[in-house]
Amino acid sequence: MSNDLLRGRQVAVSLTNKSGGGVVEGDVVIIDSSTAASFTTTTTENQITDMVGVVLETIAGDASGRVCLSGYVPVIKLDASASLGDTFGTDSVAKQASPHNALAAGDFGQVLGTGTTPAAVLWGGYPHNVATGMDNPMTAEGDIIYGGSSGTPTKLVKGDDDDVLTLASGVPTWAAGGSGSDPEDGWLASGETWTYASADAPTYTFTIASFDATSKYSAGMRIKLTDAGSVKYFIITAVTFDDPGSTITVYGGTDYTLAGGAITLPYFSTQKAPLGFPLSPVKWTVEITDVTIRSQGTPVTATWYNLGSLSISIPIGVWLVSYMAVVQTVRAGAGTLSGWATLSTANNSESDKLWSATIGYDTSTTVEYGTLFRQSPLTLTEKDTYYLNEKAAAATTQTLYLRSDEATTIIRAICAYL
Repeated sequence: MSNDLLRGRQVAVSLTNKSGGGVVEGDVVIIDSSTAASFTTTTTENQITDMVGVVLETIAGDASGRVCLSGYVPVIKLDASASLGDTFGTDSVAKQASPHNALAAGDFGQVLGTGTTPAAVLWGGYPHNVATGMDNPMTAEGDIIYGGSSGTPTKLVKGDDDDVLTLASGVPTWAAGGSGSDPEDGWLASGETWTYASADAPTYTFTIASFDATSKYSAGMRIKLTDAGSVKYFIITAVTFDDPGSTITVYGGTDYTLAGGAITLPYFSTQKAPLGFPLSPVKWTVEITDVTIRSQGTPVTATWYNLGSLSISIPIGVWLVSYMAVVQTVRAGAGTLSGWATLSTANNSESDKLWSATIGYDTSTTVEYGTLFRQSPLTLTEKDTYYLNEKAAAATTQTLYLRSDEATTIIRAICAYL
């Protein structure tokens, strides 16, 4: 027996015989799912749902003995004579296998000899499933395993193609992942069903049932999906869990929307630049511009005005926000002048001095103007509107202007997750 063990890697475990009778070396058995650490027999031909093993010694009913689950076995009982190269699966007769001259669904090993009791090698794991394209349930170099909905490793993505191995009721199944699921391109198939929830363009939401998505997704991740027949890209801006399901908020930039139908082929990425994802800041920017001269006659001192009703609606997320505006103040005679601009959450106030700027004081002129600019990160947990306001600080100001005709007024929010 020691020589047999040296022929190749062998995984043999001690299991209790719950088949209802005795077994001997070479008998084919399956793991018993109803009793812990035990085996039984099957009469299902080419079964694919249970792990298969071969008995290594005589084991009486309800006694324990060694069963090989992977590697070399000196004997396997077959229902027909095998030829070199044959593979085999379970048979309709208990305790034996059936040889095949071509790989078939349910095969769990390959003969090393000929006849009805040849030596063989067991592949280990679950039987081959041709119907779903499962080549071998065991991992290989280059494969990537990552967590699924349960938070445990339940998925394996082939390193050389786009197939995904999932576990359904404990049965591993290869399924086509679709274009771009190879982890070499930066995308991983999500393995969940994403269901459209709502739209507040350019922000959208979808849900994942019975899953705490905060353990897998976070703001800033990229996603790719197929919607209305087109591949679309989004940036995650918020993830919330409301037992038992989760809501994912995503930003579609200038180019991508969710139409409200079925979402298919969902993928995610933690990389900055997964294949195909557009990185131009222009694509991920909310912006308003104005080229018209705006004015406020006889402005009340220190009162904020929203000239031209200029405002920007900024979605949920983290943004690099800025504005640029040319402010002009005019008085009838030479004297003190002062013009201000700010970005505020109301159209008649200054909500944060961080966003305020001034062109300063001058006591010897009737006209004063200059370009004002402010920029800062801004984090929003809900969509909000920001207004570009102006004020005149001098009581003698005759007219307050926003000179968008001389230089375009811009209010801009660039997604900070780029």
